Amino acid sequence: MKRNYQGVVERIKEIALAHPQVASADDGRELEFDVTKKNQWPRMFLRTDSSDILGGQGSAEITVTFTMLVMDRLNTKRTNVIDASNVTHQIMLDILATLNSEQLIRVEDGLTLNPLYDYHDAQAAGWDVTITVYLENELKCYPV
Repeated sequence: MKRNYQGVVERIKEIALAHPQVASADDGRELEFDVTKKNQWPRMFLRTDSSDILGGQGSAEITVTFTMLVMDRLNTKRTNVIDASNVTHQIMLDILATLNSEQLIRVEDGLTLNPLYDYHDAQAAGWDVTITVYLENELKCYPV
């Protein structure tokens, strides 16, 4: 995997899809809830928040901050919120553990998982977390 923006996005989606309970993984600006589409659940969604460059030429640390959501559908009476939250919590922990073991994130940075109940009135519940991913740390100058 190339540790650039595109490589990291693709790797995170691969990690999510390798999880036996994750049915779909996507990235973009907003999680798609179009009921006419055949979205598969549970879903992992990755939204880019920002990118930071710390340091200077040759010694910069380049990061990208993402919000990662893991969601599952709720039944029509929404009686399975706890079950959906439990399943998606474990999926989230498994994905984070893999990202940490591959040194894409640093768990010691401190992560906060936030519960999502009836997300955007879309009959889905789960968790989100903000993660900081570390890219290749070289900042090169190009001739002008």
